[in-house]
Amino acid sequence: MRARLACGVVALVAVAAASRPGPTLASHGGPIEGVAIDFEGLRTVRDGAAGSVCVVDGSIHNASSQVVTVQIRYRAVIGADDVAMAIARIIRVTPGESRPFASSPFVGDHGAGVGCAALRTVHMVEAVADPVEP
Repeated sequence: MRARLACGVVALVAVAAASRPGPTLASHGGPIEGVAIDFEGLRTVRDGAAGSVCVVDGSIHNASSQVVTVQIRYRAVIGADDVAMAIARIIRVTPGESRPFASSPFVGDHGAGVGCAALRTVHMVEAVADPVEP
């Protein structure tokens, strides 16, 4: 059973968001109750030759009875026609566990990393929780 974000797109601001309960992830065949994103915020990191790039920091909580792997995709608008994407993959989140995560750096259509100051809007476009077989 694969799970998807139940409530659609969530907007982020260009500064760290305050801690808040997040959406519960739901599956195609019914919800996986208790798997939720608790916090999301943007952070600038140094990336060697790329300079400063932007990542999403967050926290996931698994209150379900299943071990899950969660993948979250973010889309940012950086110009009139330019977008940047970032992905967070959180592997084997056990029942009862809360775990911090950091996404990959936002990468623009041109293939280069993008800094937080360049992001006009950021949206979570997909969050999927897959149960992990024992």
